[in-house]
Order: sequence, then C-alpha cells, then structure tokens
Amino acid sequence: DIMLSMDNDQQYSPNELQAQAMGLPVLKLDHTETPHTLAKLLEQALNDKSVREKLILKGYQNISSNYFLPYIKKTFLTSVISALRQ
Repeated sequence: DIMLSMDNDQQYSPNELQAQAMGLPVLKLDHTETPHTLAKLLEQALNDKSVREKLILKGYQNISSNYFLPYIKKTFLTSVISALRQ
C-alpha cells in the first residue's frame, strides 16, 4: 500500500499525516512532472524496498519533529507572544 498526493501545498493534509503515523509511505507527486516521470517514481516507491523505507522514515520523522506536544506547545506560545506584541 502507498498513499499518493498531488497536493502542491508543502504541508501535509490530515489524511497524509494519519498515513505517516501508521507507517504508510506517502508519495507527494508534482503535477508539473511528465507522466513518464510520475510513473517511474510510483514504480520505485512500490517495488524498491529502500525507496519505500525512506518514504516511511520520512513520514515518521515528520510526525516526531512536528506533531508532538512539546513542539505544539512551543509553536502555540510563540504565536501568542507574537500576537500580543503587535
């Protein structure tokens, strides 16, 4: 299994985050790529174990660095302090 995304947004959608947290590789494809390139990227993600493992690791790293309570608290407090200073 793999999750494909054609979203141009740099941030991950809630569905993509859920997939990452569950260890599902998420492949974000750029709509400007040629169909041949897109097919090659998908084929690699499905059939090359090292590519698949890198995508899974990238997802776990995204979750662990951006979505744990200490990081969320820090980001929230930074935003509040910034808003109060204005």
